[in-house]
Amino acid sequence: MPGEIFVFTSTGERVLIVYSPAETDVAEIRECKEEWERFSRRSAEALDVYRSSKLKDKKAIDDSFRYREQGFEAYRRCFGREATKQPFFLPLKRQVQSILDRLEE
Repeated sequence: MPGEIFVFTSTGERVLIVYSPAETDVAEIRECKEEWERFSRRSAEALDVYRSSKLKDKKAIDDSFRYREQGFEAYRRCFGREATKQPFFLPLKRQVQSILDRLEE
């Protein structure tokens, strides 16, 4: 679960990247967790097939990695779509703005 923020900004000649721990708890979003778990199960099943083939079924291991990547992408899309509706969003937005304000000083 995300517990940190990264702020990227450009000053014209430079790109600044700031890392900060989130000052508010970022709650798990149920829908996103379900997406991740669905792909995680598929990845685990493909990995089981690979293991049962005595590590010879290359398609199965490729499938396992692909499902893992697809799960991450699905989770990221879901989180991007749903985060703005969550109680933690406004405090995080204020934290980001505070960081940007301090960079301008």
